[in-house]
This record gives sequence, structure tokens and C-alpha cells, in this order.
Amino acid sequence: LQSWGYRNVYNFPNGVDTVRYIPGQKKNIFTVMFAGRIEYQKGIDILAEVIRKINDSQEKYMNFHIFGAGPLAYIVKDLEKKFSNVIYSSYVDEEKLIEAYQSAHVFVSPSRFETFLLTSLEAQSAGTPVIASDIAGPRETVISGQTGLLVHATQYEIINAILYFKDLWENRKQEYSNYCQNARRNALRYDWKITVDKFEQMLNSIVNK
Repeated sequence: LQSWGYRNVYNFPNGVDTVRYIPGQKKNIFTVMFAGRIEYQKGIDILAEVIRKINDSQEKYMNFHIFGAGPLAYIVKDLEKKFSNVIYSSYVDEEKLIEAYQSAHVFVSPSRFETFLLTSLEAQSAGTPVIASDIAGPRETVISGQTGLLVHATQYEIINAILYFKDLWENRKQEYSNYCQNARRNALRYDWKITVDKFEQMLNSIVNK
């Protein structure tokens, strides 16, 4: 829009409640979390194949906790029946969702397309690194190599990213802790107060012109 000559263009990201979404205690078993609509856009079919391949390998000692509802929920239900390390929760209250963010070791979002991806901010605010597709939306909130990893939404890259964070948590605690701390600091930049202040500044600048 600016390249077309429009001058009064403002970009306001979604905010996150950093007072409620705070870091907590991680589980003893490495846990991968997903939250969102259970549909094609969110790449739930890709995540399902990731789970199957990890469980068929020697790296299956981890849990997968999936939250959400949608037309492809049957895929997740089938996984839960087949694998004891898959936990599926449809709709839960916000407090339980926050607890899940806090206790998970990594949040995964293999979306095919996105607008913003608020869940990545919620995870980071709770001190959990994020693995997300390297597409518009996640690129706004995930700093690859610092607060998480941006990857191609393929089984191979997502599996490698999950195993990378599992290795950090098990063998390189300080590096893993750095990701968690960086994620929290990054989320603080999107605190609702900061976002609302920017909106007020825009209104003031328009009124005063």
C-alpha cells in the first residue's frame, strides 16, 4: 500500500496477555504440543505423519498433546487409539490451555498458510519455543534460531526440528533454557498494553493532523 502512495498505513499485530501466559514447570517427559483448528490449513495431516514416523523410530520416547477441533479430528482420534503417547483434547478452558503451553517442551505448527498465528505468541509467552512453517504469519512472531525454528512444512524438517529440541532439553540444558527465555522476551514485545498504546498513538496522530 505504501508503494502505491498511501501514506496513512499502520500495521498492528495481535497481542498476547503476558500476565496470564507465563512460563511454568516443564513435564518430565519431553512433550510436543499443537493447538488450533484440526484441518488441512493447519497441516494436521503432516503432523500425524510426523507422529507415526517418530513412533516407528528409536526416538519415540516423547509425548504429543494436541488441542482443537475440526473436520480432520478423526485423524487425531485414530492416532490416540494407536499410540499411548498421543493425548487429544478437543475444547478446554483457557487455564488448562495455559498449563499445557507451560509444561510442553516445544510447540509445533505445520500450517500451509496463515495470517498471524496467535498460538505461536501464546506458546512463547509461556516460555515454550516454537517450530513453525516458514511462511507469512509465523515469520512475524518466530525468530528462527532464537525463539524457535522456522522450517518447511515437511515431515523430514519437522521431525529434525523436534529431535533437535529434544536433544537440547536432554543434553544441552542451557541452550534449551536460552530458547525458552528468548521466547518469553519476544512475546513481551506483543503485550496487549504495547499493542493498544500503538493504536492510541495512531489515533492521536490522525486527530492532530
